[in-house]
Amino acid sequence: VLLLLWAGGAMALGAEDVVHVRVGYFASAEPSIAACGRGWLGLAPNVEEDLPAYEVECFPQSSGSVAVSRLDNAELDISVLGSTPWAEAVARGVDLKEIYIRRYAGSLSGIYVREDTCKVECQGIHSPRDLINRTIATPFGSNSHYQLQFLIKEFGLIGMVDVIDLSPTDIIEAWNGENPNLPSIDGAACWGMAREYLLENEGRELIQAGVFTNWGAPAYSVTAVRRIFADEHPLFMEHLVGILSRINDSFLDRFGMDDPQNAARWGIRENNTVNYVWSIIDAQMRPKETPDNPSKRLLIQETKKLDMSIYQTTSEQLTCNYLGNISGSCHHPTGQHMGARNIAQFLLDQKEVSTIGIMDPLLPLNIKDDSCTDNSSFCGGSIIDPTYLVRSRTGNVSGTPLGPYEAFVENVDESDHDAVLTQLERLDAAYGRLPYAAYEVGRASGNRISGHSNCTDNIKISDYPNGTFGDGANALPGRSYSNKQHCKWTIFPSVDGGLVEVRVQRLKIWSGDFVRIYSGGVPGCPGNKPRTLMAQLSGMYENDKLPDALPPFRSSTCIVVEFDSDGKQEFGYAVNEDFGDGFELFYSRAGVPKNDCNGKHSDPDGLCLCDGTSWGGDCSHNSFCLGSTRVKIEEGETHVVLSSAHVTEKALSFEDDNLFIVGQDKHPYPNDLDCTYELDLGETSFNLAKVELYYDIEETYDLLRLQSGLDENTTYYVVSGRHSRNETFYVPVDESGKASLHFTTDDKGRRLGFYAKISGENSQGSTCEDDHFGPRCESRYCLQWNTIQNFAAGSETFAGRVISQDQSSSVRAMPWAQDGGCTWEIEPMGDSTGVLRLVIKSFELEPYPEKAVGDKVIFTSLSGGPVTELFIESCEYDEGTCTFPWQTGECAKGRCVIRSQIDLAGLGANVSKTLIQLVTDRNDGGENYSGIDFDVHHVQSCPATSCAIAGGRCDENHLCTCKNSFACDCPCDDNDNDDD
Repeated sequence: VLLLLWAGGAMALGAEDVVHVRVGYFASAEPSIAACGRGWLGLAPNVEEDLPAYEVECFPQSSGSVAVSRLDNAELDISVLGSTPWAEAVARGVDLKEIYIRRYAGSLSGIYVREDTCKVECQGIHSPRDLINRTIATPFGSNSHYQLQFLIKEFGLIGMVDVIDLSPTDIIEAWNGENPNLPSIDGAACWGMAREYLLENEGRELIQAGVFTNWGAPAYSVTAVRRIFADEHPLFMEHLVGILSRINDSFLDRFGMDDPQNAARWGIRENNTVNYVWSIIDAQMRPKETPDNPSKRLLIQETKKLDMSIYQTTSEQLTCNYLGNISGSCHHPTGQHMGARNIAQFLLDQKEVSTIGIMDPLLPLNIKDDSCTDNSSFCGGSIIDPTYLVRSRTGNVSGTPLGPYEAFVENVDESDHDAVLTQLERLDAAYGRLPYAAYEVGRASGNRISGHSNCTDNIKISDYPNGTFGDGANALPGRSYSNKQHCKWTIFPSVDGGLVEVRVQRLKIWSGDFVRIYSGGVPGCPGNKPRTLMAQLSGMYENDKLPDALPPFRSSTCIVVEFDSDGKQEFGYAVNEDFGDGFELFYSRAGVPKNDCNGKHSDPDGLCLCDGTSWGGDCSHNSFCLGSTRVKIEEGETHVVLSSAHVTEKALSFEDDNLFIVGQDKHPYPNDLDCTYELDLGETSFNLAKVELYYDIEETYDLLRLQSGLDENTTYYVVSGRHSRNETFYVPVDESGKASLHFTTDDKGRRLGFYAKISGENSQGSTCEDDHFGPRCESRYCLQWNTIQNFAAGSETFAGRVISQDQSSSVRAMPWAQDGGCTWEIEPMGDSTGVLRLVIKSFELEPYPEKAVGDKVIFTSLSGGPVTELFIESCEYDEGTCTFPWQTGECAKGRCVIRSQIDLAGLGANVSKTLIQLVTDRNDGGENYSGIDFDVHHVQSCPATSCAIAGGRCDENHLCTCKNSFACDCPCDDNDNDDD
């Protein structure tokens, strides 16, 4: 979470100011990353115009999905993104612009598999169909992941290939078996150093990325920028895109047909002083390579790789086939608009996104004939914005600023085909500047990125009254924390009693890595109190903003601090000499003030009760929620709790549920939150917490759990999405009188948040209508745990009715609960056969192939035994599908027909409870499905030798219903059918 996200409007900047810019890129063979090595992305101050200087730092990224998170968290300002993470970002409303196309994929990425090493009777991987039952790794959310999934779909392999999420570094370790914690893999969809390693170590190419272009699934990469940054710094953006495009155009003329100087720029002769390939290799920060001294082997290798991608000139990019000339200049969506939309639609079909957001062609603002002239539409707006490229390359270049030099292009000579590059090269030579970064952090001298962390997982602090600790890198200049790190510190209270406190001194932790601060949960600590999260922290906080940007964290028992870093690369190229990442905390075991709560109440230990509107040990933090906050509910009182100080009831009251405008929220909540609001009704007579809720939460990714206690095992209902009016829930409290709200957000995609009014109520003991749920029948949708509807059914064997939602609604998306978003519990009936019979009224879920089912109903006996799953199977013909015993065998309208009555054996429903669980995935492909509605009966033993003799009737499924409407297992004769 970042304070930077909550800054107000931009301050006026002058020539005395310096703007620090963080740029992300991929460490691969791509012309324009030479700009990082040569330092040309920076910009000197313009004294005449009173414009600030721009200092640019460059950071290699492990994948586009990671880079999107860092852009959304304001850890990066600008980054290269693959087309797949770019499309996902747009679909999820991440507030970015595409401003330049870097390249289209050729043969520098693809799917790579092991060479055949078996000797006898084994099948290698020679075609896509050979991937069946194989394990293929790829970084999820990447272009490679998209193309792998496309291949699986096109070849009918859905559900037949084990696709796992591994970073490029993990792919290398899984391939060579070096890491026992990683699974063995048969291949990988990857790029860069992972691709090289596989090919050099008994791997071979199965299919290259460029082939997918001919199949309608091209992959490309773009330069994306945070909209707010671009809007505040338009002249810098023109400069940056101008440099990138000039270098790319130079490469496209690498043989010097138009400009002889380009042959020198891309040649690798030893006496070449303007070589750009040197800068590219150095910016890749390869292990074993000496900084500022690329090896001849790599010079040859990377020069060849530069030819393995497809590039567009500036002139080509500024056509409607690509970016267009200015926003809205094309009468129809440009090639880049269509590319992003097509990929987003594929991601929707693959259940990777919940909607395609602003790209949806059925939105009113997109469906108009003149939508591309409407700046609120997808194609008419500035999500894809060629403006900076147009301005940077139009007209005479005289007066163009020359990057880090306080100079401008002057006296343009006609022989200078690109006067900007030429004069930058001359200035470099005059000032003796080498084509490499002056400072870098994190390059490994061996095979792995190591870092400077030296912490361990069992550090105890109990001797000194105060002090500091950190990961070892401690965000000090020139130091970087290590990957795959797990460290833990336990700070014990003083033997004299009192509180313990920690404060954040320095914190530069990238998205995906966390410092977590807990109270309690340590045996032997005072009070034996449970483990409570006080804060989950990440972000690139500037040193001069701390410690004030974050509050102190206090406890009357032990404080535990844990640091976890993932396996993704964290290093910097062309950084400032004072750059470093990591963290350092200050602790106090003596003299910590009690009851220091900024006007809020405190508990008997002197710890603050921040009431759900502020956070921290002194209730001083209200920018956004942090960890746990406690709210004491009194008789006759209503408390307000919210996700941040910027959320109001009015702001969350919408007139249009379908409104979707990128960047509409000025103060969205941060990513990577984990916040709990403890609601204490223990001193009241109430058994329900009444929650009047207004919310705008990113659908299916960010969740607000309403809990009948303090942990997820007590979840009552999960709120996600957006609602234009308030909704009210009545959450049962636990035996101690507690309930809670638990708000979690993932690593990207932010909305406005939630606002809730909390008070106490009592249950009324009323029975709900069939299609409403909850102690006050307030919910239209099934809950996490549901009371089975078992009122008057006219049958002694009736166990209850299972229904997913009311008749006016569609079944919910609940991807957060893979083991069941809604659960019903069937009590055993001792004198039954143990078989359950379902009488289907409605069973309409999204159809799926048998091997890739998303929406389903699971039946499980608590005594163990087989698990039964019911779902709607997709089909084209009767033959080969529709063969489950609960299906009729008929394929109709693309789906297998389910029987009207189904007997489920093996559940032991006569001796054990049966759980019925509804599972749904992230979306229904834009369709609406009515969900499930069926009665459950316990099947009794037949009182006679046949259904007819028992006075019963058989249905078309040959299932008998005996007299008095109870389900029985009597055999059916041909004469027993209902039709008779």
